[in-house]
Amino acid sequence: IFGKELGPANVKPEQMTLEVWDYVFCRSEDVDTDIPKSTLESLRRNFEYWYPLEARHCSACSSNS
Repeated sequence: IFGKELGPANVKPEQMTLEVWDYVFCRSEDVDTDIPKSTLESLRRNFEYWYPLEARHCSACSSNS
């Protein structure tokens, strides 16, 4: 909690770049990161499970739909 320990995905805060957030939230496919693809896909699946509605209100997300 509070960023003192890594979570189950073993992702460090500095690894969460804008490209990674776009991959998880906006379904972009171009991501340059050292986070394993399987971990990125798991993060995306979890987000889509808990927030399944198309109620994401950002211009970047809506342009990738």
